[in-house]
Amino acid sequence: MGSVMHWPLEALRAAHPRTLSSVNGRANLLSDQGKYDDAEPLYQRAIEGYEAALGAAHPRTLSSVNGLANLLSDQGKYDDAEPLYRR
Repeated sequence: MGSVMHWPLEALRAAHPRTLSSVNGRANLLSDQGKYDDAEPLYQRAIEGYEAALGAAHPRTLSSVNGLANLLSDQGKYDDAEPLYRR
């Protein structure tokens, strides 16, 4: 019988698209509340997770990228936002 890989349950949950959807939703909420410093790392986490799980061109990934771009634009960081909008 072959060996079975055992992944830590928390690691699997953290990378699951439904978990990432919740992370992205919280980022949206915080951004809407003007809590940009709290929202930005959550957008980054969602983007990295979605890219790993679904790919860089997946609509969920791009939705998180767009959210981060909006956050940066709302802060006047247009040079940082522009390449994200172009993805």
